[in-house]
Amino acid sequence: MKSSIISLIFALCVLLMSCDGKPTETVNPIVGSWRWVQSCGGIAGTCIYSDSVDYSKFLSFENNGNFSEHSSDSLIFAGKYRIVRKEVLGADTSDVIVIDDYPFELEIIYIRNDSMSLNEICADCFVSIYVKLGPI
Repeated sequence: MKSSIISLIFALCVLLMSCDGKPTETVNPIVGSWRWVQSCGGIAGTCIYSDSVDYSKFLSFENNGNFSEHSSDSLIFAGKYRIVRKEVLGADTSDVIVIDDYPFELEIIYIRNDSMSLNEICADCFVSIYVKLGPI
């Protein structure tokens, strides 16, 4: 009996020492600041590249659901966002960013490592690529 109690105490100590004290949380890959690189689309299928224009564009997504869009140093839009799974333009279902009072929804084409592609959901809109600057 005495050896069972000692074994139990030992196991409990090992278990407590293995905990780092930090809660486990799911990391949302969209959270962070993103710099615009290029956009392609429209009726003519044109492409615009960040290094060929005199402005910059940044998107920020926070864990608490806050979204902001900046052009150069000016805030263009701020609001709340959420990601939903839905059918896009009568096709397959995709993850879509819905931003309150934003002019259109954004289909997430991909988020990989430090790059993201978003499709503006509207007729003849643009697909844009962003690179991640880091967490907020």
